[in-house]
Amino acid sequence: MGRPARPILLFVFANPRRDLALNKETSGIRSTLRSRPEVELIILDHPSLADVEDVFQQRRNQIVLFHYSGHANGFQQMLESDSGGEQRIDSRGFAQFLASQQGLKFVFLNGCSTGGQVDELYEAGVPAVLATNIDVDDELATLFSLRFYAGLASGAALRIAYVESVASIQSQAPAGLPSLDGASRGIRVGRSSSAVVSEFPWKLHAQVDRSLEWTLEQELVSRRTQRGRLEDVAQGQLQQLLNFVKKHWIDGILEQNTKTRLLNLSAIPRLDLVDDPLGSIVECVPQKQIVKADTSSLIEVYRQSDKRLLLLGQPGSGKTTTLLQLCAQLVQEALYDPTLSVPVVFSLSRWSDNSQSLYDWLQTQLVELYSVPRKVAGLWIDNHELTLILDGLDEVPHDLRPGCVMAINSLLDEIGAPGVMFSSRVDEYVELNEKLKVNAVMMLQPLTDAQVVEFVEMSDENLQPLRQLLSKDESLRQLAQSPLLLNVMCQVYDENSSVIDNRTQFESAGASKQELAESLFGRFVERMFHRRGKGATGYTREETEQRMSWLAQRMRNQGTSLFLIELMQPSWLSSRLHSISYVMLVSLTTAIIMGFCAATYWWGVAQISADTARALDSGLYWWLVPILFVWLILAGMFDQFLPNFAARGDMKRWKSTLQGLSKWAIYFTAWIAMLTIPALVQPSQWNSIWIYLVMTGALGSILLAIVGWNHRTILDIKPVEAIRFSYRSAIKGAPWGGAAGLFIWLVFRLVWSEEPKVRLALFPEWQAVQGFGFMFIAFLTIGTICGALLGGLERSSIKLRTRPNQGMINSRRNALFAGLLSGVILTLTILLVTLTQELEGTNRTPTKLLYFSLCAGWLVATSVGMISGGFDYLKHQVLRAILVTTGQLPRRLVPFLNYCCELDFLKRVGGGFLFLHRLLLEHFSELTNDRRK
Repeated sequence: MGRPARPILLFVFANPRRDLALNKETSGIRSTLRSRPEVELIILDHPSLADVEDVFQQRRNQIVLFHYSGHANGFQQMLESDSGGEQRIDSRGFAQFLASQQGLKFVFLNGCSTGGQVDELYEAGVPAVLATNIDVDDELATLFSLRFYAGLASGAALRIAYVESVASIQSQAPAGLPSLDGASRGIRVGRSSSAVVSEFPWKLHAQVDRSLEWTLEQELVSRRTQRGRLEDVAQGQLQQLLNFVKKHWIDGILEQNTKTRLLNLSAIPRLDLVDDPLGSIVECVPQKQIVKADTSSLIEVYRQSDKRLLLLGQPGSGKTTTLLQLCAQLVQEALYDPTLSVPVVFSLSRWSDNSQSLYDWLQTQLVELYSVPRKVAGLWIDNHELTLILDGLDEVPHDLRPGCVMAINSLLDEIGAPGVMFSSRVDEYVELNEKLKVNAVMMLQPLTDAQVVEFVEMSDENLQPLRQLLSKDESLRQLAQSPLLLNVMCQVYDENSSVIDNRTQFESAGASKQELAESLFGRFVERMFHRRGKGATGYTREETEQRMSWLAQRMRNQGTSLFLIELMQPSWLSSRLHSISYVMLVSLTTAIIMGFCAATYWWGVAQISADTARALDSGLYWWLVPILFVWLILAGMFDQFLPNFAARGDMKRWKSTLQGLSKWAIYFTAWIAMLTIPALVQPSQWNSIWIYLVMTGALGSILLAIVGWNHRTILDIKPVEAIRFSYRSAIKGAPWGGAAGLFIWLVFRLVWSEEPKVRLALFPEWQAVQGFGFMFIAFLTIGTICGALLGGLERSSIKLRTRPNQGMINSRRNALFAGLLSGVILTLTILLVTLTQELEGTNRTPTKLLYFSLCAGWLVATSVGMISGGFDYLKHQVLRAILVTTGQLPRRLVPFLNYCCELDFLKRVGGGFLFLHRLLLEHFSELTNDRRK
């Protein structure tokens, strides 16, 4: 989709003679207007007339304010020629050029004696002009300009901003400045100049009085009200997104870290890690590092850094928690002020493809995690509606990390954002060659001994054993400087710890910090098992640790921090044999289901067609399931090699369609190749059954391509958590269904030997017509209806998962609902079409036509059900069965995960599960069988 129009402020600073001091005004305006990220600022230094005209033409009707600073007079402005010399611009001609800019609301001519150009700008239709009527000093011009735009950026109207600027200038009483007796006397409304009696340098001119009330906010509101339906929907969903962020990230995750919230974390600036483009040009003395005591200070650092902040820290230092605390403050502000951008948390651990842009990745994350329509997601990014909170840069795979940083910087350069925060482990960030384009880098500091003691003393639990150990063991005190490890210590070394650990000393001699942390986590795990009691559940400690280790390894390999049962993938299987077993079981189960449905359908056709009856007798029943089974195995093999760009979501619709059609062609070609088997094994019956097998393969290829339209058909599981019927999509799908119906009719027309005479029962006076003509109408009608049904059913994700495996539960429900509804509609449609025939003199009876209609409806119901979530539900159940059989997961997975939550290994967030901390995930992922024993 194209970028939406945003109001643009265009500033031109021209100094071909290089005798004006414009740098201060340029940098001041840039800094002042940074507070309004919802408007776009374009600054041209030393441009030519062509440069200025190009901007106006490229951003047609988007420029609402034009500012000129430089040499000028009452009828000319001075720009720079292509050769670097002076280029004098006639104000009358330039005013006529501005007349084509319908959105222009205000012009500020901050040159010498530019008042003579006002009437020409009036003629061009500019509502308001601020111009000079005498020569002005550079320093004074800069001061007035900056004061004026400071008022405008704060939300003041033109009139108020002008009055405040005049008062500010006069309060400083520069020598030789003419006085203005009442700022309002410097305002001219209409074409009469009688109101202007003072020689104060700047005068504000307006065609009508209401033009003086124009504000930037008024422009934004005006543009919001002019948005189309998509924009209205986007604005309506922003509040839902904000509520989701608060419920999931703040209430669901941050509030659970109660002990960490008691810690007063500190941070220091890391100026050496700020990507300063001027660093190689201007040598600056580093500022003294000042400790920032809490998140209230960090939020100020964030705002002072133009809302571009990177938070660094060591593992377990509280980066994510601090980031969420900052997010909580922004959420609270956004709840009270709907004009503020909405903070949204994204986990960079999900970054897996450097060929995509961050723009497309953010869209995909908003679609998959926050259930936002893709077009709406793009609109929010374009319109600077979202504050981006990107957590865990260090969790991006090492080889992808530089590309991820480049993608982030590219987005900030090309589109920008109203605010962006990052977090990363310090070592992983320091080793990067290219740094993030942030304006402040803060590093969380280890806890001091005083903070550790204060935290232990303030704890509600009796931590006397921990106090004793901390006073005796230096290594343990160093570990306690990490907020996470201190929290773990509080749960391990309480009054009851002696029950499981009679050792009073922490074994630290000769051990590294990592080994000490591993030992501490081992004690934590042992403590949690003991606290919950032995034999309290049906899970042994060995089984629990083994399965937690397996889960941690899979989550670490997949780069995900939130475990959702419904999003488990076949790639999680631990061996090649298991993967092959998965493909074979999915293929066998699907072949039996679809083979039975296809056989039932052909039996129904045989009730009204002698040709089909002979095909069944010749072995059509026998060949359906074996061919489907081998064919689906081939499809699973093809999955590894077929391109799958549509899954990224950044393809054009026609490219995605082309990919789906390519899959159909490949599947159908494979099916045709498979038909050589019955031709060789049963050549005598081949002539009777080949056309039915070809038709079965053609329709089966369509279904297989649809279920794998935007992901790998067999090797990916994508639950259909919500479905809706779109009439617009149904209209688009109907022609495709009609084309499929005509294709099937054409095949029958070429091979059918029987052509019944058909007389429509509703019109008995009509003569009998050829059966093929009737079948043409029937197949076209039925195909069109099927295409509309399949095309109109749109699959999506649910907005909020509130219970485990909700995606698969909804997929099963949606498959049953969509399948039964489609089956009933098609059964009634086919029955109505077939009953219009004249049945006298044929072997067809109403009962046989009913059989045929029911069998066709059953096939449609099963096919639509498989497309609407049934196939993914089947794949999920096969995957779960393999994982249970191999002992990697328990049969009752949800109770097991809830048990792990009771052990404090996991915490439940909505319908998903999180490890208590990434360090704990890493601890379990590195467990081996020997260590578990």
